[in-house]
Amino acid sequence: MNLMKIPASMVRTAILLGCPLLLAAAGGAVKVGKARFGLDRWTYIQADNERVPTSKKKGSFGIGFAYVNGDGKADIASGAHFYRNPGGDMSKAPWPRVDLPNSPATGNPVDAGLLFNVKGAGPARDIMAEDLPNIVWLHTDDPQGGKWTARVVAQMPPPRHGNGRMIKLAKITPGAKRPDILLTGGGGTYLLQVPEQPEAGNWPITKITHTDADEQKAIGLGDIDGDGHVDLVLAVGIRLPDIEWWGNPGDGSANWKKHPLGKTINMAKMIEMADVNGDGRLDVVATDSEHVDSGLFWFEAPADPVKGKWIRHDVAKGYNGLDSMSVEDMNADGRPDIVIGETKDKLRLVIYENVEGEKSWKEHLISEGKESHKGANAVDLDGDGDLDLVSIAYFGFKELHVWRNDNGR
Repeated sequence: MNLMKIPASMVRTAILLGCPLLLAAAGGAVKVGKARFGLDRWTYIQADNERVPTSKKKGSFGIGFAYVNGDGKADIASGAHFYRNPGGDMSKAPWPRVDLPNSPATGNPVDAGLLFNVKGAGPARDIMAEDLPNIVWLHTDDPQGGKWTARVVAQMPPPRHGNGRMIKLAKITPGAKRPDILLTGGGGTYLLQVPEQPEAGNWPITKITHTDADEQKAIGLGDIDGDGHVDLVLAVGIRLPDIEWWGNPGDGSANWKKHPLGKTINMAKMIEMADVNGDGRLDVVATDSEHVDSGLFWFEAPADPVKGKWIRHDVAKGYNGLDSMSVEDMNADGRPDIVIGETKDKLRLVIYENVEGEKSWKEHLISEGKESHKGANAVDLDGDGDLDLVSIAYFGFKELHVWRNDNGR
């Protein structure tokens, strides 16, 4: 199997969810070669401009992508809405939208952040959403996602701004047949388990990390210490530059152990993991935010992730808030690139191309004037093999932005 033909996002998901086929492909070194795609041809599509506010009457934090009807075109769940991919060149706008049911507990609009399948395989007919402290599960039997039912399945303390900022799938519980769900909430990060009979009642939820600084706003996932279990990399919390990694105990318990990793300059915000320099170790990529001079960084993993020093490398600065980031191989050359989106000021969307294994970064300005907050999401929406970009906004919350990647056409 040629790993170069597998999108990096699929390989990362395989590692986190334990897919044997892709794990076998990902087991060796990734072959680095000539870029298959350029990075400078994009078409902007305004997929929606009438979105409903959710968290404290401001923008949504949630956005998720998956295939609902099996047509090979990725659909979107975000905030109070589900969007069907219109197909073709995706330019028919606005995208077909289904307004999701309000929270059964309060009647408030829900903030959908994950589109998936509760069984762990098959078409994505399930959504996890928040109306904190209520966690809401939505399900549809309609292949077109036209009608959804909603029920509260768990509760979690809210952070100060309303709903949590991050929901991710991961394989955490040993022997579990169904996917685990990680959520950032008030005071820490929580593990939500999908039970064998999800419709029967409350779902088990456990607090696995702790912060005294409100919320750990992003989750980096990967096996840092090489013990075969997925660890977490988290920002310590609101207003702080500190980043920690938390070791997975591997037994399904809440006994996660934290280790210091490094610091950004301003408040640490977005975090992802990838082997940036090709040495076989998972490095950490992070942004900081809440400042007019926000920056982008990567932390080089030492041989010993516990006792060794994580070296910080500065990639870029001069952005006014970096609340959006993806780390993916955007040009298919075998190296992870970084996509960032700006929240204020110029509202730039930029790709930093990883040149010669992190020795230099080439900047590609994709767009200006369109806010990215929990955006710059890299996903192959149209199934053509290259990664498109999607952003939602906080201040300009009514808009859903899509940039179609034309470099592979």
